[in-house]
This record gives sequence, C-alpha cells and structure tokens, in this order.
Amino acid sequence: MIDRINTLIEVNLSLLFTAENNSLKLKYFKDDAGNRLQHAKVFAGIMQKKELINSNPDEDLSFELTPFGKHIAENGGWLEHLKRLKKEENQNLLNEVQNTEITTKPFNGNLYIIALIIVLLVFLIALIY
Repeated sequence: MIDRINTLIEVNLSLLFTAENNSLKLKYFKDDAGNRLQHAKVFAGIMQKKELINSNPDEDLSFELTPFGKHIAENGGWLEHLKRLKKEENQNLLNEVQNTEITTKPFNGNLYIIALIIVLLVFLIALIY
C-alpha cells in the first residue's frame, strides 16, 4: 500500500512539475497506468500533508507545487528522495554505532581476595565448631 502511494506521488509530482505554472486540476491527477486517479481528493490530501503541494487559491480543485515539492521534482523525484532519506538514516545509524564507546570495567582483583578470605574464614569457623 505504501509503495503504491509512493509510486502515485512520483507520477503526480512529475505531472505537476511539467504542468503550466506547476499547477494541476484534481481531475488531471493520474495513476501509474496513466488513467484518471480515483479518490484524487484524498490523494491530494496525502501530498499536502507531505508538504509537496498546496491548494491553488486561484482555482477550485486545483493544486500547485510547494517549493519543497519543486525541489524534490528537480532532484530526481519522490522515489529518489526516499532513497536518499533511507541512505542518510542508515549512515546516521552507522555513525551512531561507530561513535558508541564500549566500556568495560577493569579487573578488580581486590574482590577476589576478599571473597577468598571470607571462604577461608567460613571454613575455619566450620572446623572450630
């Protein structure tokens, strides 16, 4: 389902980017087969939440690219953007792991000596009684 939405975002982001004034009426939103997109209004809401488009105040049921949406379209599209985000996320995790210091406590021989003394005392007390 998410892959399908991302594919639809890719298709319609490209349509908006190539449209006059980067603006497109809702009825011209397409699916990945080039057919009119069913539930286009709901889909436009998804794109708005991702800050890729805004409703066009000059035209009813028309949407235009935001500066962010235009930037994404100019730099390889939505799917490429997601790949870059994933790569950055993986790199950040790798950096975090590499920067995490593994700390170990130094060997404390005093504890072993104390434990040995206690065992010997218990043994001596047991011999006396």
